Amino acid sequence: MLRPALALAALALAATGLAATPAVAAPAAGPPVVPIGPHQFFSGLVNGVATESTIKVVCIGPGSVINGHPVAGQTIGVALLAQPAPTGSGYTGDAAKSIDASEPVSDTAAPIAVFSVYENQPLSTSLVLPCDGTITIVFNPAPNVGGRSSSVLVHLVNVGV
Repeated sequence: MLRPALALAALALAATGLAATPAVAAPAAGPPVVPIGPHQFFSGLVNGVATESTIKVVCIGPGSVINGHPVAGQTIGVALLAQPAPTGSGYTGDAAKSIDASEPVSDTAAPIAVFSVYENQPLSTSLVLPCDGTITIVFNPAPNVGGRSSSVLVHLVNVGV
């Protein structure tokens, strides 16, 4: 006479919805999202590197082609640093709410990327960069009131055909 007891237990589970609810794993916790704010030390990153990095550029055409576009899959970012921060680190100063990445000698006034949180972003493949050589990408706190920039020396490598 175990059947009536099992039937009653199944009926009780069905009434509570527990029998039909599959077990769901809790979502994996990602890295914390940290907003950019005053009095923080930071480092600019190009392809995950803070001091000297490489950007692969596609320049297809005759030898007179002097500019191209970054290869997809590369990144630009900013990282929050613990104190004491290494020499050469950026500092957001008294008022920064974002960090702008730019190439100071570029013909365009638009930044390469703008960050309001510490993260990596895809490097835009629509950027126009020299086919080879070296540039410096500067990461500036904005607004800059008593802050200082961080910079990354970048070697441009033509991978075009």
